[in-house]
Amino acid sequence: MSRRSCSSHRENNTEGACQTHDCGQNVGMAETEELSIITGEPITLQPGRTLTAWLDDEDAVAALLGRNQLPKDDLIAVHERIAAARAARDARPEFVPEEAVVLGDRKLLDEYSAMQHLKISFAGVDWSVEMVDMSLVQSVQRSIKVGAVDERIAPVLADRSKLWDFCLPATRNEPPRGAFTDVDQRGFTVSSVNPNLRIAGTKIDNAEVQTAAGPIRVQAIMFFVNFGNSYINVAHHRGRYFLRDGYHRVTGLLKAGFTTMPAVVVNLPGTYDDLMPGRQVFSKEVSFSARPPLVRDFLDDSVADDYRQPIVRKIIRIRSEEFVVQG
Repeated sequence: MSRRSCSSHRENNTEGACQTHDCGQNVGMAETEELSIITGEPITLQPGRTLTAWLDDEDAVAALLGRNQLPKDDLIAVHERIAAARAARDARPEFVPEEAVVLGDRKLLDEYSAMQHLKISFAGVDWSVEMVDMSLVQSVQRSIKVGAVDERIAPVLADRSKLWDFCLPATRNEPPRGAFTDVDQRGFTVSSVNPNLRIAGTKIDNAEVQTAAGPIRVQAIMFFVNFGNSYINVAHHRGRYFLRDGYHRVTGLLKAGFTTMPAVVVNLPGTYDDLMPGRQVFSKEVSFSARPPLVRDFLDDSVADDYRQPIVRKIIRIRSEEFVVQG
């Protein structure tokens, strides 16, 4: 997952402009080109990795350019790169699903399966903690973040006994501290670049508040917000294994030479849409094609590319309204 540059483009001061597969330079937009949604307001970008070979034309072009297509763009080289990635994909033998769960220390696996934080997180589904060969697991996610991955896995490389807590952390992240309050005091907004920001629950209760006239009894309607724990989570669906959560960690570990790692394995008897509801993922047709994308393909330069993606914020917006209805 490294950027390589073409000498002819370095000499012409067009770093990042080479868009041919043979020279090895990524086809993303030049590092100095400003990306903005609103003119004059640049947005923050982060390094990512995308599975070019399985994207449709429009998404592949946008990923390789690092932005949406503009009328001035010459896309010849971009389409050549897309074609090369698809050719590399099609040259592979057809994919045969294999059993990804492998033998592990059953005592340790059962100990983790009994942990309360995992029981709470996966209540209501059929799951267990297993050792999984991630080289056999498919990717439903089309792109990943790659920033700071080496730093993130460094503690595991220094002490392999930390692998379990790295994959299945028991420590919960500190909840967000503060929110933006509407001027009229009737709404609140919480945001974070951590995609695990979520509403953890609600509660209605009686409360007492202080006013200038003294304390009064009120009804409190409460929303609880936190950063939910993220575990390496694999779904077993129709004889195949799909990674649902933990892409950043799994690809980092694969890059470092780890193949087998602990994960929560969920047996998913429902539909393909239940794999990662509400997320932008590969279609069922792609995932059940003759040569579907695997998680390890993020490390394969013949089918995947570096690109820069806008940083996405998770936002929770809570707003109260008063109105009158008849009846």
